[in-house]
Amino acid sequence: MMTTIRGQLPKFSSMWLLVLPIANFAVLAPELTQWFIALAAISLLWQWGIYRQSLPKPKTWLKAIIALSGCLLLLVTGKSLGLLSAMLHLLCLSYVLKPLELRRRYDLYQWYLIGLLLLSCALIFQQSIYFAVIVLLIFIVNLCFLASLFRPKEQLKVQFFYAAKLLLQSVPLAILLFVVFPKIPPFWQVPQSKGIETGLSDTLKIGDISKLALSDKLAFRVEFEQQVPDYQQLYWRAMVLEDFDGKSWHRSHQHQADIKQYQKVPRTRIAAIGEQQIIDYQVVLTPSFQPWMFVLDVGELASFTDNEQVITLNDYSLYSQRDITRPFAYNVRSNLTQPLTLYKTRFQKRRNVKVDRASNPKLYQLGQRLQQQYNDPQAIIDSVLAQFRLSPFRYTLEPPPLTNNSLDEFYFSTQAGFCEHYASSFTFIMRAAGIPARVVLGYLGGELNKQGDYYSVYQRDAHAWSEVWFENRGWVRVDPTAAVDPSRVEQGFSPQLMKEREQLSDFNVTQWLKGNLLQTARLYLDTIDYQWTKLVINYSSDTQFALLTSWFGKHIATKTALLILVGFLLSVGLFFLVRWLTLVNISQKTSVLKLYERALKLLANKGILRQHQETDRDYIKRIKTVNELASKEFAGILVLYNNYTFANQREVQVEKALKYKVGRLKRALKS
Repeated sequence: MMTTIRGQLPKFSSMWLLVLPIANFAVLAPELTQWFIALAAISLLWQWGIYRQSLPKPKTWLKAIIALSGCLLLLVTGKSLGLLSAMLHLLCLSYVLKPLELRRRYDLYQWYLIGLLLLSCALIFQQSIYFAVIVLLIFIVNLCFLASLFRPKEQLKVQFFYAAKLLLQSVPLAILLFVVFPKIPPFWQVPQSKGIETGLSDTLKIGDISKLALSDKLAFRVEFEQQVPDYQQLYWRAMVLEDFDGKSWHRSHQHQADIKQYQKVPRTRIAAIGEQQIIDYQVVLTPSFQPWMFVLDVGELASFTDNEQVITLNDYSLYSQRDITRPFAYNVRSNLTQPLTLYKTRFQKRRNVKVDRASNPKLYQLGQRLQQQYNDPQAIIDSVLAQFRLSPFRYTLEPPPLTNNSLDEFYFSTQAGFCEHYASSFTFIMRAAGIPARVVLGYLGGELNKQGDYYSVYQRDAHAWSEVWFENRGWVRVDPTAAVDPSRVEQGFSPQLMKEREQLSDFNVTQWLKGNLLQTARLYLDTIDYQWTKLVINYSSDTQFALLTSWFGKHIATKTALLILVGFLLSVGLFFLVRWLTLVNISQKTSVLKLYERALKLLANKGILRQHQETDRDYIKRIKTVNELASKEFAGILVLYNNYTFANQREVQVEKALKYKVGRLKRALKS
């Protein structure tokens, strides 16, 4: 019965049975469903009532109904949750219901270990240093519960420091295992759901990016090795959209087939042609639960933590075969001046001039007129860009809603939109004029962190632009946004766009931290999180292998195993050393006790036997009636003994002084 073990626990430890689930569930709350949170709240409230003795213990049949209800809800929602999330809910369910079934102390330990496992599971979903610190504090709280079981009379403050001390003692071994112990890939795939996905999608509808521009979530960070490109060169390519159905742009079926068939493009694609601007940089992605990776213009992987995971596509983009579920880094070398001329085929050209004339007839007719008016593709491009520049088009985050023939309505009527409006209509006109064109999705620019010397690219930097095919130049980037709002391309959001963002966005920390001092503090904190991500979160098996190779050279496995063995032996040796010192202390304590007992025996031999409940003062008075000198010597013995035993004055000199006093007592009793 629950009261069986709770009856054996101190009241303070019993309170932990309510506190720990709340603390451990707090870090998992974003991953838990509403029905489970409600079930857990009911269970904890019931246990609180039992603890306050205001509610009876639940009957066996009632506990069975609660458990079966939770399993039934888990069975119904399991498919949408995914394997990992379903297993997590099952573990949480057992954790919150287990206190109702605690019978033995062994059950209590089981419940405690389940809590630690749940706490560690929280790090699957978030890995920032701030979240790790929160998890660490809750871990100390869990250790406090363990300390309360064995040291129930200690105050909470003492138990907290004791738990922190245990944690610090384990840090060296934890660092050693983290660095050298072989990395084992996870046995599961982090679940993907529509609610988790963040960032760009492989379908672009008019208005998608303007909504994304309101988000301050981090997309990725970039650290350049030497040369840093100008802001207007920071076009981070994510994907190419080539199919237009009249309302939205999609990735072509051919590209999707390429990915499924794992048709890889040679990684070495940078060619030494003419003038070059080569830059090297590292990209650190944040989890987006999507496969998109980011690269500047013509780029090739210099190194990567998992080469088999990445596909380089023939449209110059990078694609991960597994969704990005954890932060990781990859190094890229890009040539910003190399033309995009790979894989030009007739089929590809035909696909990029395909347009549905019925979807936006007025815009199609405009393209046809431009084709008849100009023979040079560049003249057609200049004409459309001049139209954007000279007509009352405006760049805004609050474009009017569009209904049917959205591009016609935007170009000839509303003339107000964000980057996707201009890129879509421009690409459509180019195709209508017989010029191969496509839409590219990615990000533009980024925020320079001077403290850390890297760029942070946020979801608000999402951008769409066009690429136009020239027979002698390949794919050429044309950004119609530059014709409408040059500042967006040259330096980021204009003051007008920033004002619109503040009006449209909900309250967020980034806007609140816009003061100079707070902004500097934010950048320092972001730098700390960036270094944590690079050094700890991104410490993969490849990074580990490279590090161990630099340390040991050949025979890495043997030397690593030897290092782990030495570390283990040192830990065991340290344990026995502490234990030996403890035994030495106990031994010293025993010798002092023996000296004290010897003094009592000397007095007993003279007929002055100490009574069981007799105080020190009364016993000394009784000795004084027989032998005054002996009473003084025994009083000195008591002072030394009490100081040694209860005041923790365990110096060797005290033991020697006690031994000397016992000798004087012996001589006093003989006199």
